[in-house]
Amino acid sequence: MYFMFDWGDDTTSGWVGPYNSGQTGSAKKTWTSQGTYTVKVVAKDEHGKFSSRSDPLEVSMPRNRAFFNSIILEILDRILERFPLLEQILASRPIIGGLLDI
Repeated sequence: MYFMFDWGDDTTSGWVGPYNSGQTGSAKKTWTSQGTYTVKVVAKDEHGKFSSRSDPLEVSMPRNRAFFNSIILEILDRILERFPLLEQILASRPIIGGLLDI
């Protein structure tokens, strides 16, 4: 599984991965200009099949850490909505399963 984040500032993460089922993936972004950005993500599998683009998530800069953590959980929730099997696999892991209950 691969993921690409559109950061809302005319840049992307590029394809991040590959990740095996059950692995945690991540991408980081630091915005240098204050403003509001619309972040979206798309996934593709090893066969080149793409998910639809996620719903947009607005991010405002500057931000505080609590707001940032809620954004990560929101993106994870949206990805899991599109891939229910991935949610079942992650939920079976004690540490991650607890996060999914939030």
